Parts: sequence; C-alpha cells; structure tokens
Amino acid sequence: MHPSELHARIAVHALIIEDDFLISELIQESLGELGYTSFDVAHREEEAVALAEERCPELITADGRLSDGSGVGAVRSICQNRQIPVVFITGDKSDIVQTVPDAVIVDKPFQSWDLKEAVGVALTRRITFRQM
Repeated sequence: MHPSELHARIAVHALIIEDDFLISELIQESLGELGYTSFDVAHREEEAVALAEERCPELITADGRLSDGSGVGAVRSICQNRQIPVVFITGDKSDIVQTVPDAVIVDKPFQSWDLKEAVGVALTRRITFRQM
C-alpha cells in the first residue's frame, strides 16, 4: 500500500516510545506526513504505559531497548487487552523477533519511507506475544 493511500485510512494519535530525542522527532515528522496530528512521546517503559492509559493510541512505534526499561515490555503491557498496530524501530531486533514473532520491524538507521511502509503493514496486522 502506498503511503499516500494511508492518509485517509489511519487514525490521528500515535504513541512514540523512544529514548533518543532526535529519532523521536524524525518518527513524529514521518507520521505527520501520513496524517497523524497528535503524539505522545515516552522515553521510559513505565511512562509509555501511563501515557497509553491516559489516551489510547491508534498506533505505537517503539524502540526495542530503552535506557530505562524495554519498548517490548511497554508494548506487551499496553496491548494486553487492546489491539493496537505496532511498529518496532530498533538497532537490535533479536529480542523482538524472539518475543513477538509477527512484529513489524524497521531497522535503525531508517529512512522516512521505511517507516511509512511499515505503518501500512502494521495497520493490517495484529501482533501476538510468545510466553517467555
């Protein structure tokens, strides 16, 4: 699916779980080009869970590893009782692949079009977690 086709189909609020400020800004810019207009940015696992409880996102992007916690752990907690599209953006996908075998993953460093394409895939896929 071409990113321009997503604009009319996607919701507007996204949760970005990323501990690097510059990367979170790039993600926000790319999602804005897809029509997202509202963002929460979490730098820690517990912050991500709290933000998602305050306002349920229509999309989550998450780094697999955070300086304080785990993006995978945050997504697991947030998606426990909700089906939310997720894109993992990470430099080390080994933990994600083991825990979330059907995850949509964008490798760092990434280009804007990589993220946009991954969002299209995530919107059509629901993730499941393996029991660890």
